[in-house]
Amino acid sequence: MTKQERRIVYDKTGGRCAYCGCAISFDEMQVDHMISLHNHGADDIENMLPACRECNYYKRGSNPDGFRRKLKKAFAKEKKCDFVQRLERKYENWKDKFFYEDKIIIR
Repeated sequence: MTKQERRIVYDKTGGRCAYCGCAISFDEMQVDHMISLHNHGADDIENMLPACRECNYYKRGSNPDGFRRKLKKAFAKEKKCDFVQRLERKYENWKDKFFYEDKIIIR
């Protein structure tokens, strides 16, 4: 991926993680395929979103709805590992919508 393509992905959400909405630097940004290549997602800019390390790690190959279900299930558990506790803090005001779903994405 070229630096220019990375910049386009980064600018889609104004320098924020597309999922939790936290501010991320251009260098910290991980490019996430909304629909993973494994699940027949396209390898093009339209299918890519900027993500923080934690969200990209936990989302893995899930599509957005699968990631949403995964988060709900993890947050509902009585006992949570440290990683899920940190992730839950990032999503403390989450209303079942990811940042990119609530904001205008620049294309």
